[in-house]
Amino acid sequence: MKISCRQRAVISYCMLALSLVLVGGATILSVNSNGQNTFSSHNSSGTVVCAQPANVTTPENMSSHVVVQVSIQTTSNITHVMIYRYYQGEEALLVNANFSPREYFAAFISLSSGPEANNISIQVQNQTAIIVHLSLEPSDLGLIAELFLLGGIGTFVVFFLTVEIRSKRYLYLVPVYIALSIIYGQRYDDYFMISLGMRLFDKVNPYLPAGFTPPGLQWEYPPLYAIWSYFVVVFTHYVLEFRIPSNTQLNYIEVSYNNVYSAWRALAGSNLIILYGLAKLPFVLSFFWINSIIVRMSGKQQWKLWLINPFAVVVGIMWGQLDVLGLAFLLQALAYHKQGKDFNAVLFASIGAAIKIFPVFVMPLLIARSRNKILSVSAIIPVMLLSLLMYAASGNVLMDLNTLFMGRAVPTYLGVFISEGLTWQVIVSDLLVRSFPSLFLYVFAPAYIIYTAYAIRKGVSMESYFIICMLMFFVTYNFMNPQYLIWILPFFILLGEVQYAALISILGSLYLFLDYSYAYFLNPDIAWNYNASFLGQLEEVRHAIDGNSIVMGAFGVLSSVIFACLLYRMLTNKNPKYSVSASLIG
Repeated sequence: MKISCRQRAVISYCMLALSLVLVGGATILSVNSNGQNTFSSHNSSGTVVCAQPANVTTPENMSSHVVVQVSIQTTSNITHVMIYRYYQGEEALLVNANFSPREYFAAFISLSSGPEANNISIQVQNQTAIIVHLSLEPSDLGLIAELFLLGGIGTFVVFFLTVEIRSKRYLYLVPVYIALSIIYGQRYDDYFMISLGMRLFDKVNPYLPAGFTPPGLQWEYPPLYAIWSYFVVVFTHYVLEFRIPSNTQLNYIEVSYNNVYSAWRALAGSNLIILYGLAKLPFVLSFFWINSIIVRMSGKQQWKLWLINPFAVVVGIMWGQLDVLGLAFLLQALAYHKQGKDFNAVLFASIGAAIKIFPVFVMPLLIARSRNKILSVSAIIPVMLLSLLMYAASGNVLMDLNTLFMGRAVPTYLGVFISEGLTWQVIVSDLLVRSFPSLFLYVFAPAYIIYTAYAIRKGVSMESYFIICMLMFFVTYNFMNPQYLIWILPFFILLGEVQYAALISILGSLYLFLDYSYAYFLNPDIAWNYNASFLGQLEEVRHAIDGNSIVMGAFGVLSSVIFACLLYRMLTNKNPKYSVSASLIG
């Protein structure tokens, strides 16, 4: 039985409506405020103990996967903490920690089945013990929320595969995507983008690797976004009369003890609904700017590959990453390059590189192919001067540049090798290798120089050149974050390589599903303790299963193989679209 176009449209939009209802229901079951589902107690010495989630409600057979954070804060330095569990008259030692003097300590414990199995006693130094009562109540509400979420994702996939959109108009998506940028976010990254302007407002250098800013909280990106972040802070302070936290208040105490992913908690009390919307507004606008460039250069409205591509929307709108803003300037540089506007091309690529460094890859090729190389090089100067001015205004130019370079080029954190994301190097990190060479410096850098010389000589197209440079980067860098994939997505679209664009989108989407909790991406003003809600607790269970080191290690190897295969295909492809004409080279 053949389905008519009208029936197909009705089915697809019914699937979209069902998807919104299901995901909305899951989100409602995640709503909680600051302090909700948290147990707090103290002793006569002034030591305060907090535990969250305090009331765990999961299917009974999943309780051992739910982790409760127990945090201890004192008025004086401590060096020893013991945590016991009491059950049926017997005690079991869960934690026996000795550490350097500090005022804060956090431990993570798994729960056990039974109504009395989770009476916890915390002994700090020789102080009076503090008793924490954690409840474990079997409940299917979390399972229902999880089914809502997975069902919503599934029905959206059906909508995505069946829908046929013929309209060229898309501006109605602007308010929808602005709303998504407010409701969702990457708590750690959004904290950086919001706190950046706040630190500048407090006259503190955000590039400081130590001192006022704890390790792990320094800004390690090029400086131009700082202008917008500072503007947001000034606007919200003087126009909306927001209270701006001081630099000291922005340094959440857990960060000093290596729990950097709790940094966002320092924004408690800020209006994160407004701040998320303003901080990510340039990314939403850039998303549509990119779409207009793709339409102009390809002659097609790329609904499924860009405008409603789940991976692109998550990274560019919901996460709100710097990548989409830098990418917009890079694509505009490419458009100017195609038009023979060399100065504009280099200028826009420079601006993109001053937001996120990747556009710097194409600048040697842009300059080499320009008709007036001196004029093209001069386009870098205003952006460079503005960047140096930002460094100088915030603190120390040389120290800021050193922080930027060392933070991105050296694969260690606190002297230990670390690797994350879609890279084969996660295997090395999981094997507890503490020292590993920087393949970015010793492999990518020389390979990039050699390939650039080849591309200049052979007339490789800008699209192919940038994709190949990025793929070489992907297989050599130790932090292959999924948002990096968005850089090559429009370039594959412009080359007409639909299958490669789809593969990249699927790969990124699968990684996000495997490695992240949905509740984590909700705006903290909607779900403060993201793992304390019904859905959040089940998402923690799913994340423990899907995101373990074996799964992610295998996924890292698989993705690296895909990058290597794409690199080989791009290097050996003889399609005329992959090269430029002699007239364009000049």
